[in-house]
Amino acid sequence: MKKLFVCSVIVLGLAFISCSSAQKTNPHLDGYWQGKGKSVPYKKFTKAMNWAPGHYVVMGNLDDGERQSVTKTTIVRRENGGWVFESISTDEDGKVTGMQICIKGYEQAMAKSDVSKISAVWAKLLQPDGTVQKIEGDAMNLYNMMLKATWERLIVSGVQYTKAGAVTVPAGAFAGSTSLKASVTIVFATVTSISYFHPDVPVNGMIMATDEDGKKTMELLDYGFNGKAVIK
Repeated sequence: MKKLFVCSVIVLGLAFISCSSAQKTNPHLDGYWQGKGKSVPYKKFTKAMNWAPGHYVVMGNLDDGERQSVTKTTIVRRENGGWVFESISTDEDGKVTGMQICIKGYEQAMAKSDVSKISAVWAKLLQPDGTVQKIEGDAMNLYNMMLKATWERLIVSGVQYTKAGAVTVPAGAFAGSTSLKASVTIVFATVTSISYFHPDVPVNGMIMATDEDGKKTMELLDYGFNGKAVIK
């Protein structure tokens, strides 16, 4: 049966990096990789925890061991029956960009595996110079068409969760995890990834994800339940 990988699409996007290579340093990003010293016991993962304001994750992206970027995703608030969430990214040059977006239909999309249930009401874009551009009203029609086209192409086939072993990332040492090997079709390309989840992690439960070759990795740097929005 096919299922939507909606969380990764609208919250984290697709970024895969590698933990196997020796990590190269980066003055703009190294501080994010400081270990948090958490020790988390094994729990079976069946689905991500329900969203709530303040839930956040910080994910680090590496390419062949080199630190490329860091993205903090925060569930900001409920708004008119939808959810406002924010993703703020810092790249290897220290440039900060981000987006805050209000979406409706997330729960219905997850329950029915139907991206047509999702619509973006408005979006705020944080530019590198600190200015914020808001998109709303008729301007969102084209934006929604582009987003929906993306969501519809991000379909996971052959879903099968498997009990996995211990996973250690900067956010903590997880005594056990649940893995998912899935093929994601994006436009004309198919990417196979292996992801590891734990139910104590908010937003989408992901601890780590790698591509099939293990060269691209996304790993959890931090998480919590009292995150604050950057974009006002």
